[in-house]
Amino acid sequence: MDLLMFQVCSFVLVATLPPLSLTVACTSMLSSCGERTYFWLNSQNSSMLILSGVTLGVLGHLFDVLRWKGVLRIVAVANYLAVASCLFMGLLCLASTAPSVPIIVGMLISILGAVAVRCWALQDTPTCTFMHGTCLVFGLYAGILAVIWLVWATTPFMGGKHFWGNHQDYLQSSFSDLSHFVLWCSPLILSIGCFLVSLFSMLRDLIHSPNKDEDSEHDFLSVELRLLLYCLALALFGAWVAASLAGGGLGLSKVVLNVSTAMGASIA
Repeated sequence: MDLLMFQVCSFVLVATLPPLSLTVACTSMLSSCGERTYFWLNSQNSSMLILSGVTLGVLGHLFDVLRWKGVLRIVAVANYLAVASCLFMGLLCLASTAPSVPIIVGMLISILGAVAVRCWALQDTPTCTFMHGTCLVFGLYAGILAVIWLVWATTPFMGGKHFWGNHQDYLQSSFSDLSHFVLWCSPLILSIGCFLVSLFSMLRDLIHSPNKDEDSEHDFLSVELRLLLYCLALALFGAWVAASLAGGGLGLSKVVLNVSTAMGASIA
């Protein structure tokens, strides 16, 4: 690994590891925070938060707060921060009906961390180099999360075996079976998400790698379109899996559909 690749991996690691680690801690049974987080989110009124955010946004638009100057500029900034906070929390509080939402949000924030690094710190880095580094980092995440979850779930080395169904006696009775299941397999879901990001980063690395036979604009656009079709195929595959699971009592189809749609859109 050369110095530039080490720099790319280091920047991507610093930008994506904190949100991903926080997501694992707050959405899984690996820590005691997972149950408490979902219990708090389920007790909030997501509709009121979203309505408050939309109302503040409409009022800010009507009063044209973006044009305010001086001291009033602080009020304008506070207004839009309140709008973003209400909408963000309202989205998270949808966990009562869609328990996969906090996982999706955490994964998307991790991806946005990599995008921010690309835009502000590594804007002059060749695309193929950045994508290769991103592929390595997210591939590492995928492997570590999968190993941790397998060891936790199937071996006694992390406080005993944690097979599905062993936790339903002491988890909050207000949780649905689907929420229980998402809490139980959250690291595995995140591992799959990281694997998909790594996979498509590798494809973009191959697309942007120097190639004397494919240096024309037409060839570049064709391979980019091919990658977009891969993303669409991923979303369609997730929809097919969701349809196959629709007959199950846990409602896993919604989880699969939400995660596959979000990952396909964010990768594209």
